[in-house]
Amino acid sequence: MFEGKIIKGVGGLYTVSRGDELVVCNARGVFRKEKITPCIGDNVTVNDDNCIEDIKDRKNILIRPPVANIDHLAIVVSAQLPYADTLMLDKLTVSALSLGIEPMVLINKCDIATDDGVQKIVDHLKNTDIPCFAVDCVSEEGINRIVNCLKKGVTAFAGQSGVGKTSILNTLLGDGGYEVGQLSEKLKRGRHTTRHVELHRINEDVFVVDTPGFSKYDAEVVDAETLGRYFPEFVKHYKGCAFNSCSHTHEPDCNVKKALENGEISRSRYNNYIKIYEQIKQRKANYR
Repeated sequence: MFEGKIIKGVGGLYTVSRGDELVVCNARGVFRKEKITPCIGDNVTVNDDNCIEDIKDRKNILIRPPVANIDHLAIVVSAQLPYADTLMLDKLTVSALSLGIEPMVLINKCDIATDDGVQKIVDHLKNTDIPCFAVDCVSEEGINRIVNCLKKGVTAFAGQSGVGKTSILNTLLGDGGYEVGQLSEKLKRGRHTTRHVELHRINEDVFVVDTPGFSKYDAEVVDAETLGRYFPEFVKHYKGCAFNSCSHTHEPDCNVKKALENGEISRSRYNNYIKIYEQIKQRKANYR
């Protein structure tokens, strides 16, 4: 028996990392009966027949794509085509924080971007305390900062298609192990090239994982009333609101809205908060 982490799953077979050794394993049939699917990132116990015997409790799991036990989420946005979708960016930061995952934002393609393109993203995230820095895979500027941010645990790279997640990871790993897609000239958006999810081991305690790019994403928060907790710049102003249950949308004497008017909160972030708030409420209404 040994304990390890699932780093890849293809066709019902799972590759489990056991230190420097990789072991291909089956999963017990009982998991299927109990409708439990082993997931990339799962910490597991493997028996002497190379069969996954037990799946340890997960501290979190991303639904799209399914990756378990994530510690950090590196959200990649582009300062050039395809331009940053700030609504998707904010949905990803909300999902991360709601799941106990530390987000960071990597602004890629800075070698071909204008300073204004980078600054817009930085200004969008002001006072959020979410780490944000520029990356250039051509000169490898900023890559060392990513390496320094890769703490113990699993860091998932996420973002819309074509922003350069794969290029960053190839530069980090130094093995060109991922296929890099080209930007669609007609649609000015990326082609999805990551076909499966796989953990890559940087050292004994640090793993990174690429995730398939997407054009749409829904925040993994089910309750609109708790949404504001996952906007860190809002939380700083909560105590000044007239109502304990303030949603920061329509109530009078809302300190968050006062901070917005004073320029302490990004207006684009606040506008996205309203959009996400309404989408969550609509989603709940549709389920009734």
